[in-house]
Amino acid sequence: MFSSSTLAYKRWNMKRWPLSRGPLVTLLVAIGLEGFSRLLLDIPSAAPLFLAVAYAAFLGGVQSGLVSAAITIAYTLYAYATPGSFLVYSDNNVIRVLVTIGTSLGMALLVGGLKRRAERDQSEILRIQRYQTLMLQSVSDSIIATDAQFRIQTWNRASEMTYGWSAAEVCGKPINHVLPVVRYLDNIDDEQAKDLILRQSFWNGQVIQTHRDGHEILIEASVRLIHDADGSMVGVVAVNRDVTAQQQERTERARIEERQHFLGQASAVLADSLDYESTINTVTQLAIPHLADWCVIHLIGEDGTLRRPVAAHVNPELIEIIRELQQRNPIELGEDGPITRTLHTGETQLVPVVDHVRMRAVSSDDYHYRMLGELGFNSYMIVPIIAHGRTLGAATFVSGGRSYTAADLEHAQDLMRRCGLAVDNARLYRDAQEAIQTRDQLMLTVTHDLKNPISAIKGYANFLRRRLQRRDTPDAEWLEDGLAKIDTTTTKMTGLLNEMLDFARLQAGQMLDLDQRPTDLSAIVSQTVAEYQQTTERHCIYVAASVAELVGLYDTARLERVLANLLSNAIKYSPDGSEIMVEVRHESKAGACWAVINVQDWGLGIPAADLPHIFDPFRRAGNVRGRVRGTGIGLTIAQRIVELHGGSLTVASVEDEGSTFTIRLPMTALPAEAPPVWWNEALP
Repeated sequence: MFSSSTLAYKRWNMKRWPLSRGPLVTLLVAIGLEGFSRLLLDIPSAAPLFLAVAYAAFLGGVQSGLVSAAITIAYTLYAYATPGSFLVYSDNNVIRVLVTIGTSLGMALLVGGLKRRAERDQSEILRIQRYQTLMLQSVSDSIIATDAQFRIQTWNRASEMTYGWSAAEVCGKPINHVLPVVRYLDNIDDEQAKDLILRQSFWNGQVIQTHRDGHEILIEASVRLIHDADGSMVGVVAVNRDVTAQQQERTERARIEERQHFLGQASAVLADSLDYESTINTVTQLAIPHLADWCVIHLIGEDGTLRRPVAAHVNPELIEIIRELQQRNPIELGEDGPITRTLHTGETQLVPVVDHVRMRAVSSDDYHYRMLGELGFNSYMIVPIIAHGRTLGAATFVSGGRSYTAADLEHAQDLMRRCGLAVDNARLYRDAQEAIQTRDQLMLTVTHDLKNPISAIKGYANFLRRRLQRRDTPDAEWLEDGLAKIDTTTTKMTGLLNEMLDFARLQAGQMLDLDQRPTDLSAIVSQTVAEYQQTTERHCIYVAASVAELVGLYDTARLERVLANLLSNAIKYSPDGSEIMVEVRHESKAGACWAVINVQDWGLGIPAADLPHIFDPFRRAGNVRGRVRGTGIGLTIAQRIVELHGGSLTVASVEDEGSTFTIRLPMTALPAEAPPVWWNEALP
């Protein structure tokens, strides 16, 4: 590489030393010739002086040449003068003097002029070289030139920045030692690349090389051979550009576009299905192979237990192994493990590399360990399925080859957010469909329940009217019985209508106005049990009371309806006929008095999955829907009435073993102790 220091030094050297050195040499030559002339008694040839003039002009230019010519002319005028005479010459010497003067001046001007032109040319060459050097240093691409033996000769500043090596460290070294190619992206090797360059004099392509610190960089290279005038190769020049960042940006942009395209397709597919099971199966299939080699989804059922997991594998033949492992090692919510941790906390888990130690930790035995290896278990992610702040389940994504990154985890979370909404929508849709069916059943039931008593009332009234039209003397007992039946039927209709009105108020967010008065619950139990015992011949209703009375401020009509609802259900859901037990007692806790009423039957019971929702409106147990007529709102209203009194209504039930409903209501005072009383209202 060149700099301005070379030109500056030459100019200084020309101005200081050569200007005086040439004339001095000429003077010494003249003195030497004078000495020889005295020894030889004859004037020697002036040729050495001409050479001295030419030397002076060559060193110092025209100025120095003219000074040397002046010395030469002075010496000639002195040497060729007639002895004893000043500037007197013979004819021959005059010619010599004139030739010497002309030759000296001509030599000074000619050689000095050539010297000046040569200096101008040299200055221009230096200027061009300096410009080229600055240009090479200013370009952003690495420019590397070698000689014919591929030894580095040029290494610009961009090369230093790209590869980390300085020019002083690499110049003169073989280029393949400094910049070995890790990989050619067009699937060739060093020998093939060299052959291509030699055959076609150029090569363009992308290669992976290494920086001085060891990290790999992607280089876009353009290599050309350099030839001299006769066509022989004198070296190679390479223009290299580091495109690592651009390639990463392109890869990242492509990944984002692919991810958005995938999520868009996933959203469309998930939106097409409102079936709960179909949605989960769709999600597992979507994850393969875009996100994982195999995927398992665990969902929490509405009863709070884990549903049967759904799995998919990129190799369908290996799905049976996953199912076998699920049967051998079922996951329980109460145990400690990666999946249950996510289900409990809602946190994501990312394990980029699963080593043998971790793989052993998640394996229950040697067989489990071997099967995980066969399925492929190099990296995994566990992502919660969340909707509206509630954890619905967890998805496990497993890769058998690549290692998951934070970007993969973010991608999986996006998919699971869509999955959570789809699952929640499917559940809501299912619940809505069930509510619609229950509502329709409610309308049918209400219509039926109102139609029958209305028909009965109409029948009783028509019968009484016909008797009166015949002017028969009505029997007082017969008339009383008919009117009593009309009254009872009307009361049932009123209760049903009141229940519907209360439910409508609750659904509208209104409070129920309670007519609370001092009331004995024991009396309400006795009266209600007696009424319902008259409605059935296949059931025996027993009452066990440990107190004579349970007095509190209660809405009598509404509590009668609560108890009637529980007794009606006990009779209705014990189809084979069985005993029904009503227990009446009191409790005292923390200084407060509570009345407790248990209504127990040994009928159909409530399935575990339906038990948490048995008090929800329009929700009926799965084992009675379509088999036993019901509205699905009785228990909802009953629980709300009890809660408005400051109490609680709870249930304990086992399917096919019966149910026990417990009413707890506050009392105004602790009742007096009394011996236990057992009776059956059906008995005389």
